[in-house]
Amino acid sequence: GSAGAAADDGREDLVEEEPRKTVLVYFVGGVTFAEVAALRWLGERLPFDFLIATTHITSGRKLMEQAVEASQMGGSLDLVPDSS
Repeated sequence: GSAGAAADDGREDLVEEEPRKTVLVYFVGGVTFAEVAALRWLGERLPFDFLIATTHITSGRKLMEQAVEASQMGGSLDLVPDSS
């Protein structure tokens, strides 16, 4: 009958989902693509939408190069790019 037709239309039963919450994640000093990917992965598995903001996007390679350079110079790691 009509109940069978409704069940066969390809729609899954509607299940109430927990409402998603938006989380603002702000990286001061920069973020790597891997860190953004990790938050996207979490967002697929948790009831959160991550809104990502940052002062700078960098690669893991660049981050490691800066760390090695800073350790060789005895200085600190400067993750914020020069504005010049």
